[in-house]
This record gives sequence, C-alpha cells and structure tokens, in this order.
Amino acid sequence: MIGTTPLAAPTLAMPVDSAPGSVSDSTPQSHLGKRLSWAPSCAQGADAVMTPMAAVTAKKYLYRLTQKQPSWIAPKDTSLVSQISDFAFKVNHAVCQWLQIEPAVPVVASRNGEISLAQQIARHPAARCAVSALLGSAIDLVTRVYGEMEGALKIIQAVSPAIESQPNGRASVVSAQFTSVGSVGWNGINILKVRQSGDFREQCTQFDTLVNSPMFKDLLVEIATRPDLSEKCQDLVDLPFLRQAYEQNSDNLYRYSSDFKLAQDQSRQPPPNGVAPYAVDSAASLVDTRGLTVNQLKYHLQNPINGASPATVLHPAKTVRDFAAINHINLAEVKVVSDYGDAAWVPVETSDFVQKSHFAGLPVAAGPSGTTNRFMMAGRLLAPGGQRKLGLPPAQDGARPADRLAYLELMRFALYGFLVADRHHSFSEVNAGAAEHGLAPQCGREIYSAPFSADISGRDFDCGNQDLARLAPVLSVPSPA
Repeated sequence: MIGTTPLAAPTLAMPVDSAPGSVSDSTPQSHLGKRLSWAPSCAQGADAVMTPMAAVTAKKYLYRLTQKQPSWIAPKDTSLVSQISDFAFKVNHAVCQWLQIEPAVPVVASRNGEISLAQQIARHPAARCAVSALLGSAIDLVTRVYGEMEGALKIIQAVSPAIESQPNGRASVVSAQFTSVGSVGWNGINILKVRQSGDFREQCTQFDTLVNSPMFKDLLVEIATRPDLSEKCQDLVDLPFLRQAYEQNSDNLYRYSSDFKLAQDQSRQPPPNGVAPYAVDSAASLVDTRGLTVNQLKYHLQNPINGASPATVLHPAKTVRDFAAINHINLAEVKVVSDYGDAAWVPVETSDFVQKSHFAGLPVAAGPSGTTNRFMMAGRLLAPGGQRKLGLPPAQDGARPADRLAYLELMRFALYGFLVADRHHSFSEVNAGAAEHGLAPQCGREIYSAPFSADISGRDFDCGNQDLARLAPVLSVPSPA
C-alpha cells in the first residue's frame, strides 16, 4: 500500500506530451502493450528531472500497472516482456520507490529450471557440433603453425590443469590444479583424445583453456604481425578481424569493453571471508546430476584430499560405476572440488544488472559472463575454420543477416549448455557476454524460446526455436507457441 511519508520525486525523464493520460478502471488489460509504447521513445532524456505534472501522471499510471494489474509482464504476455526497455525499468522502480510499494516481479524461471534446460541443450547435436568445430579449429591452427608433433606437445602443455604461484616471494612454482570438473588431467593421450571422443564438458573446457593459454594468445599475435604466418593460416583465421583486434588491444586480444567490465564488477563480489570460493561435491552426486566421466573421475582421484597414491594402478572400464566397482572406489567418499561461478561470486542485489534481471524474472548467478565474452571472441577469430567444419556459409559482410548470425548464435547456444548446466552462470549472464559480439540482449522469456533468428542447417545437425519449444516445460512456464 502507499506510504504516508512523502518522498522526493524520482530523477526521470518522461515528456509530458508523451506520457499516458489518466488510467480508468475500464481500460482493458489487452491494451497494455499499446499503452507502454511511449516508454522507449523517452530514453534519450533519462537524465532530466521529471516535472510535477509528469510525475503525477506516471504515479497514476505505474500504480495501475504494479498494483491493480500485476500480471502486465507475466510470462503469458511474451511480446510485452520483450519490449521492456531500460527506461521502463527505471520508471517502474523509481515510481514504486516514490510510492513505497513493491514492484510486480514476474517469475519466468527458477535457477534449477534453467540448469535443467541447459543440461538438455548440452545434449543437443547443434551444441555438440559447435564446440567440436571450435576445438578442432583451434587445434588445427596450432598444428598448422608448429607441425603435428610439436603442436601436440604445446597443446598438452597449454591445457594441463596447473596453477603458477610464487610462495614467499621465491621463484615461480607450478602445481597441480583440481578445480576444473571438465579437465581430463595431465595424461597426454587422454588430452589429445578429447577432440574426437571427449564429452561436451571436456571439449568446452579444453577449448576455453587452450585459447586462453599464453601460447595460443602469443600465436594469434604472431599471425597478426607476420605476413608469412598470415598467408599460411588465412583459411583458418579471420585475418581482418584479428588485425583489428590487435590494433585495438595488442597486449590482450580478449580484453573486455570498459562498459562490460564495469557492469561485471558492479554486479558481483567475492564470497565473505571464511567462505570458500569453490564447491565440494561427492563424485557419486556428480555422476547422477552432471554426468561425470571416467577420465574426469581419474583426474579428481589424484587430488591429495582423496588420499590416492599417484602410483595406484587403476583398471579401465567404460562407465564410472563399473570403473568404481572394479577398482573398489566408493564414489560417495571421493571429493570433487569445483570453482563454479555461483560459488566463486555473490551477486550484488542492488546492482543495475541484477535488478534488471530480477525485474524481467530472470535468475542470476555470478554476473555478466566474461567466459562467454572470451569464448566468443576466440570463436570469431577462428570463424573461417569453424564455419567450414559446421557446414555453414562464410559470414562475410555481404552475407544474408541470418548467415552472419548463425555462427554466433550457435556459440551462444553451446555456452548455455556449458556454463549454465555447470552452475557457472545464468542464461541472462551468458547473453550479456554474447551481446558484446553483436547478438541482441534478450530481456524476457524469449531468452529461452527464441535463441535463433532463423532455422540453421549444418553438417550433422539442424536446429531452430522449435527445439527449445519442446524443452521449455522444464522451466515451469508455459511452452512458447
């Protein structure tokens, strides 16, 4: 209900001649979309002070929407959810604060619902083909430049899970790292097999680790600056885009934009002192919930917290449960340490990004996804090879808009299956990272129902929005039409 203590008028721009008139009780709810159409046009003046007349009008208007018709952005009205602008967000929250009322917040999906949907996406042929093509393109580039033998050794060194530290100011020490569930450890044969037979998580992890390694980033700089390597790799790398990226950020090709970095920093913070920035699960629970593989289990068994000796001989088996049985391993006692995004970061509820996500009914986990930003940047640099492996037409400047978007949308689709399914990020956070590369930032239920601008047919896969329509029930919202 409306509070009795007067509050200062909110700082908002809404031209009086554009503001809606007084709202009568007879106004049908079906006209809500039309009545909101004025909001986006007012965004340019968002820093001006609302006049008293406009403030009174907005007060009546938003009170009508938030109090008497709280379903104005309910999931069933998808077209209206899609039209919510930054200005509408500011109007709603500023006026609700002025009136001392709680804004109506739709419940579109739960965090668990998103994870369930993402797990199904991870099994989709389009997501699997996209990641396989990206990883194959990155490996092809390394072996093209260094040759098969030296290239394989460089890849093994680049993706082996290790962390460099300087204890007590001494020389750098490289030690084993056990926080990546998707790693297969240090065995060179297992690492090289990931390209052909690794599961979805293993391929995503290996691609992200490889392209973010100093070796790979140095290689990209060499290709950008050496004519002989440019010519040698022109069918694998988008050379104009690589040179542009190098000219803008020669010291870090994957550097985020300042706006993205600011939004990321403001929307999350480390966990409180005394709370570990990682999660510890049992291998038994991860076999059931996240499809832990035999190679992933072998890697985590070597963690000192599990007490296994490196010299222990383990008998092979195809499934995790068979492997555990034949080697007398109690999966419930094996600890798996994971640096999940939602364990390493705590959302800042007062930040702009988190409030906008809640306003649209979208869960949050760890803030805008820097991994998505980096992953897609590397994918764009490797576009010629990746598109060819996927059977997509080259996304040149003269290509159809759908062809230019298909490759980017497939990468974003795969990242849902990787980052959301493994509890690193939410759908809206992945979208925030993808928006840095030209994809529209979806702000409502279309984030689940319309990831593609058109149907995509590639080598060994077909996909479109109809695939998500079949998966949508896991979100506990009505399936899109």
